[in-house]
Amino acid sequence: MSQSNTTTDNKHYRILVVDDEQPIRDALVKALSLYGYDVLGAASGAEALLLMNRMPFTLMILDMQMPGMDGITVMRKTREIQPHLLILVLTAHASLDNAIAAVKSQAVDFLQKPVSTQVLCETVKNLLARHAERAHRNMLAEAITNVVNSMRPQNVPAAKGKPLPVYPTIDDGEILYVPPISLDRMRKQVVVDNTETSVSISDGEATLLAYLMENANQLLSARQLAFRLIGDGSLTEGEAQRLVRPYLSRLRSKIPILKTAPPVLRTVRRRGYMYIPKKS
Repeated sequence: MSQSNTTTDNKHYRILVVDDEQPIRDALVKALSLYGYDVLGAASGAEALLLMNRMPFTLMILDMQMPGMDGITVMRKTREIQPHLLILVLTAHASLDNAIAAVKSQAVDFLQKPVSTQVLCETVKNLLARHAERAHRNMLAEAITNVVNSMRPQNVPAAKGKPLPVYPTIDDGEILYVPPISLDRMRKQVVVDNTETSVSISDGEATLLAYLMENANQLLSARQLAFRLIGDGSLTEGEAQRLVRPYLSRLRSKIPILKTAPPVLRTVRRRGYMYIPKKS
């Protein structure tokens, strides 16, 4: 592919460069613009969040050490505004703690400064290529799910002495379906059977809902849910309850069928929680 075609293809990718050092910020914006990307710069976390509230971005290149709002705070707030934004972290002080914090905030890559514009542009190119491939797989998975949904039997009468057929669980890695809920793991969106509107949920909410759906009809303790959420097995049951309850409460608020009688998400007093599949 020619350079001209490549730069033309890159125009639909909007990139935000966030760095308080103007020479570095300007150099990155200029280099990425030469590759044909639509690039904007922000001198602070606050300015970056303001831009994200105004327009969508495909990728954010983020300096971790900035005065005022640090990179971790920016990432956390970013997930509330644009949950699916790709994040490439830059830092002059690479450390295990920084790497762990970046991964927990779902940064897609981690580069140590100083970094050459060539290395950064190549990293951006690879990240966006993987993003495009995942988006294509998601589109195919959604199309397959729609076909399966359209083939589900409607109002099937129970045969004498036999239970109603159980709809199969679908899990292709991206779309998880356990009636009556389809969960798009990548987009963090939920669709309930017989509805057309999707509901956006947070990363933590999606993690817990997926775990409950994967273990449908099984009782899961708060400690099990907390471990799945943060990977810490040292919490007491009380600490785990205080951690997971807000997530489950928000899920029930966003997805009413989880709490509508009979509830799909059931609380078993002093023991834990269960996802009870419910046929349409």
